[in-house]
Amino acid sequence: MIGPDGVTRWLKSQGRVYVDEIGRAIRMIGVSANITELKQIEADRDRLLKQEQTARRLAENERQRLRDILMQVPTMFAVLSGPDHVFELANAKFLSVSGRSQEIIGKTAREAFPEMEGQGYFEIHDHVYQTGDIVRGDEYLSRWDPNGDGNLVEGFLILSFCH
Repeated sequence: MIGPDGVTRWLKSQGRVYVDEIGRAIRMIGVSANITELKQIEADRDRLLKQEQTARRLAENERQRLRDILMQVPTMFAVLSGPDHVFELANAKFLSVSGRSQEIIGKTAREAFPEMEGQGYFEIHDHVYQTGDIVRGDEYLSRWDPNGDGNLVEGFLILSFCH
């Protein structure tokens, strides 16, 4: 309802009408409560939810945009997460040089590259994850199995690890 002062107020009314034997209203009992504050709280909540949804959508769009950019990087690039170093992302160059496919996504580094055990990479991953340090290396002698046939190839990789 709009009051004489022009302010909108919300009322919640509940009542009952009593009728006589021919169905004519003879009495009414009820109550009305001012729920304006509740309606304002609901409106604020809905506004905040919409803002949150918009912010989430924008953040997801930005994440997707960043992912698209990173997938185009002309050097090997991968994103691993968590204490087990699970692959979340690997660009085409990484997959091509390593001889792996997109099937490494969701696997741990140790699962994806068991032949690299003892070469220090997993220990570097652990160190970076635990400390947040950035580790950059000029050249790491690496041995990996790009064909999955047990024959390791050697190469020098310039690597950066960051948290």
